[in-house]
Amino acid sequence: MIDEVHIFIPLQYAKDWRSKCIVDKQMDVNTMTGHTGNLKIWQGIVGVIIRGSLAKYLYGENCTRLTRETLKAAVLKLETATGIDLNNGIVTRLAVGGSFIVKTAPCNYLRLFCDMPIFKRDATSGMSGIEDVCYFTKSGSYQFDAYDKARERKDKLPELYQGCNVLRMEYRIVKRVGIKAKFNHDLTPHDLYGEGVYRKLAVLFGEFYRTIPKTGRRVFVNITKSITPASWVELMAEQWRQANPEQCEAVLQDAKARGKLTDKNLERIRAADRRRSKDYSISDKNALTEELDALVKMLVESGA
Repeated sequence: MIDEVHIFIPLQYAKDWRSKCIVDKQMDVNTMTGHTGNLKIWQGIVGVIIRGSLAKYLYGENCTRLTRETLKAAVLKLETATGIDLNNGIVTRLAVGGSFIVKTAPCNYLRLFCDMPIFKRDATSGMSGIEDVCYFTKSGSYQFDAYDKARERKDKLPELYQGCNVLRMEYRIVKRVGIKAKFNHDLTPHDLYGEGVYRKLAVLFGEFYRTIPKTGRRVFVNITKSITPASWVELMAEQWRQANPEQCEAVLQDAKARGKLTDKNLERIRAADRRRSKDYSISDKNALTEELDALVKMLVESGA
């Protein structure tokens, strides 16, 4: 599940990499860049930073999951290639997630991912629909990104995934302080394949995914209860929102741009939408969300 990492190593422990790896460019006596495989290396006055995908470093692609054993193999391979004892390294950024083969085009799932409190939602669309949805805060430590993996060149995908609908989802801790907040201490690269850390990262991925509100729910009328004009209007509005999330969002953004909707009222609307999405007396999950929930649960349980 672990993929991209950034590793900082104090310079006194990392000088040997220059004799073992390729130095691509030297700016001055203290500053230079290089690489080993797909991993980029940067050296400054105080230390060395290694960054990139450990899965791609080991496999040449990041669809195949790194188990605890193969993650350990990747870390040991990096130690041998650089001559650096990574017990002296500090992980300052990491990504954990998976590539899921889904039944239909990823855009059909991504369109269901709604706005969250605190996190900003940034969606990128292409010819076929939404291709990427990212949740982040401007100064925060945590991100979540879901995107159409099959957009990559076919020769970058393993044979199992070629010709399939592939949805990639990643939970990212993008700051050292964020890692310390989750684990109460710094992590070394060797810590990543430890049972406790590996399990917790899987759980963090699953927890963030589950907190994302999703539309496309099946709205129904409970005829065992009295129906009022107000409840009927609310049900019909909710049915339209669930079936047409893009159009609903466009209406809200247009009203905001015209000065007819304040930020405070927009957040009130979103809070009410989130409340209704959790109200199983008026709606239930659709088939696409149930499919994705099951895939995520399977991945999380394999990590735990």
